[in-house]
Amino acid sequence: MSNTTKSLIKSTMILGAAGVIVKIIGALFRIVLTNLITFKGMSYYQQAFPVYSALLIISTVGLPIAISRLVSERVTMNDYRGAYAVFRTARSFLLIVGLATSVLMFAFAGQIAALQQLPDASYSLMALAPALFFVSVMCAYRGYFQGLQNMKPTAFSQIIEQLVKVGMGLALAYLFLKWTGRLEFGAMGALLGITISEITALLYVMGVFGKEKRNMPAEVLTAYKSRLSWTEVKPLLKKILVIALPVTVAGLVMPIITFVDSVIIPRSLFNLGYDQDTVRSMYGALTGGVLTLINLAAIVSQALQMSVVPAISEALKLGDGQRVKANVLHGIKFAFLEGIPVTVAFFVFAYPLLHFLYPSATQDEMSLSVGLLMTMCSVAVFLPFMQTMTGILQGIGKQNLPPVSLAVGAGTKVALSLFLMTFPQINIYGAVIGTVVCYIIAACMNYYFVRKYTGVRMKFGEHLLKPVAATAVMTAAAYLVYSLIAPYSNAVGVIACAIVGVIVYLFMLVLVKAITARELEQIRGGKKLARFLKKIHVWK
Repeated sequence: MSNTTKSLIKSTMILGAAGVIVKIIGALFRIVLTNLITFKGMSYYQQAFPVYSALLIISTVGLPIAISRLVSERVTMNDYRGAYAVFRTARSFLLIVGLATSVLMFAFAGQIAALQQLPDASYSLMALAPALFFVSVMCAYRGYFQGLQNMKPTAFSQIIEQLVKVGMGLALAYLFLKWTGRLEFGAMGALLGITISEITALLYVMGVFGKEKRNMPAEVLTAYKSRLSWTEVKPLLKKILVIALPVTVAGLVMPIITFVDSVIIPRSLFNLGYDQDTVRSMYGALTGGVLTLINLAAIVSQALQMSVVPAISEALKLGDGQRVKANVLHGIKFAFLEGIPVTVAFFVFAYPLLHFLYPSATQDEMSLSVGLLMTMCSVAVFLPFMQTMTGILQGIGKQNLPPVSLAVGAGTKVALSLFLMTFPQINIYGAVIGTVVCYIIAACMNYYFVRKYTGVRMKFGEHLLKPVAATAVMTAAAYLVYSLIAPYSNAVGVIACAIVGVIVYLFMLVLVKAITARELEQIRGGKKLARFLKKIHVWK
């Protein structure tokens, strides 16, 4: 394996690990915040995010990739002045983009909230608007460091963001709620915490950048300090935009759909005759409660998606077709090994789990959340599978295909949601059904493309039958444990059945040979376990 490949894999692992940590912290933050400001308060919080996410895509998706690529090309040729010119040009452009998007979101907060039919959500939009500026500027620094193959500043800044968000967000939400007694101000406090977290993360990457500049050789530092003319900046900016725009457009698909959801769900519910309090509860239960769990379930697959890209890319460069196919099969296997037990757990233990995580929810909110989670639980299979197929397609150089799959799925989701939510007996479940169909379509299309360009087909027994068998035994064992403990304590019952379920599931995977000794040895601590299992003749 070359040093470049090792560096790439190491970089991917650093960002992957940081991504997992960030997602876990973020999910825990939302769970605690929901109990603090209730599902109604979360409706205000969640109304701001679709707008924020859509505007944020402009500066955080395509542009950092373009910066890192152009910086990397120039550093490879020892053109340090050129690398810094890319950074300075991009930083100036992102400063303008960040300022423009922040001002737009702040200035039109009232109109956007009125469009979403929750006017008091304007406070949340205004509190989050300044974060767009700080994140945009920070992306220039992150792209620059990534171009130097230094992923640590990006990874650490992401973790700092989350830790400050948790501390400041919860503290401000509590204080604002206590001072005003109004849920919309509690949500506003939490979102102000996010803005403060982005400022903190930006100061961190600027500090790392300043430190690196002080350690540069004199000749490099001289090149960095030289002025740039417009004739130099113009072609650089053009190159950055040519690389960034297609990725940015592709990345806008889901944020735009999420924003459309934030408009059509409240409007459809109001049209069905629900009052504002009920609409807030229903929307908060879906976006603040159920979706948090669904997204948490996809954390492992996101790390898998990131790790499968360099593995397949390396095999392609070496012309090793068998290794490419082996990596594709491993990706498919682990997507189902993760998704199937989570889906069943969400369906069978929906009430105990939600009651454990959201004790502040009312009985009506809890009943709705349980129904929504049971309806949506299959996304826990299709979302990881879709993400893994996306990673494989990126690895084989077909990165333009996953956005097409997602766009088709998203378009179907909007049409289906609008139609189903006209029926009073379906109401908000129409949006959930639309989301499930979206990920089924995207996952199936991605799999079709993977099969077409790699020739790899799923193995029914290996990929589906074995994890289903292991999940069945796991569910029975977990349910037995929960039923024995739950009469005394739901919380202890949920924790105990989760621990027993994981242990039984892993044991069953080994027993039915869903995981091989070689695969187990790739996991930290897996070598010792593999040796033990060989000693007791589970494996030869």
